[in-house]
Amino acid sequence: MKELARLVVSAGSIFILSYIALSGGCAYEPECDTAPGGALKDPIGIAVRGNFLYITNANADLEYCSGFLAKVDLEDNVIIANIPAKFDDQYFSFLGEVAISGNYAYVAERSSDSLLKFDLDQEKVVGRVPVGEDPFGVAVNGEGPTTLVFVANMSSNDISVIKASSMAKIKQIPLSAGVRPTKIATSGDKIYVAQQYTSKISVIDIDPESGDYLETIDPIDWEGYCRGIASDSKNLYVSKHSPDSLVVIDTEFNNVIDVIIMGSDPDGVAVSDDFVLVANFDSDNVYILDVATNEITAIVAVGDGPTEIVFHPDPVKRTAYVTNYLAQTISVIDTENFKVIETIP
Repeated sequence: MKELARLVVSAGSIFILSYIALSGGCAYEPECDTAPGGALKDPIGIAVRGNFLYITNANADLEYCSGFLAKVDLEDNVIIANIPAKFDDQYFSFLGEVAISGNYAYVAERSSDSLLKFDLDQEKVVGRVPVGEDPFGVAVNGEGPTTLVFVANMSSNDISVIKASSMAKIKQIPLSAGVRPTKIATSGDKIYVAQQYTSKISVIDIDPESGDYLETIDPIDWEGYCRGIASDSKNLYVSKHSPDSLVVIDTEFNNVIDVIIMGSDPDGVAVSDDFVLVANFDSDNVYILDVATNEITAIVAVGDGPTEIVFHPDPVKRTAYVTNYLAQTISVIDTENFKVIETIP
């Protein structure tokens, strides 16, 4: 069962074929129901803005009209809205990851090869732009009119660069054939792209003053296959397979400085001032590492099939949130006492 679910999370080919057969292409409008309030349905991506958490729900078996962006009030840890992925009277499912800038959320939509723009104040989709084939990972750089959105396209092996204000594609950055880019992290004047079928991390220059602006520069290489990725101002953290581990990379010199063995099938990674958290999809737990020492501080059991993690924006709260794809829940982790304190919904 988990192997099939992993296809949905990382590739999506089985359900996308069914989706295209049902819908004739990028969108469909069947006789169906909207997702009930307070529920999740195949939660994958997760991001935070102020006192609210946003989770993309892929709706992989098309039980409802569309995928949706769930909104959680972090004061009470309650889902207060499910925003449907609907634009121009079309419904979209197979949502990928989400990134937030200002009051907008940018979400990959895989079967229509597009990026959706959600207005978080109006709670609706306000824009859509075609990108590459099978987009999944999303990252933003900057705020306001200069904001750029970067989208990792798994099947076309490239990165789409979108001007957020106009939702116009300004560049398609090619990567090597067959690398299958999945997730993106930003750090300073660079973005780092994890590639599922290779050990390489692609590095892209995003400094407008550079001669290599929006071009790939020297990749980072080691043994294994990439999964999740996160960065702070100093290091890059990449979960990988063969063996299941977390690689710590010094971003100043682009060299591997540590490799820590993880649980089974490590996926999403998040980093704060104090901790690095890694979600292990097959072992249903989260490894917590001390940032200063890279030592494992605790192992916390969560729901079935954890994929992505985000920290509460207020470090005083000392909590993190984990999407459990198979359990259809969010685990709330107390990072001070290293335990799950609540499950949403």
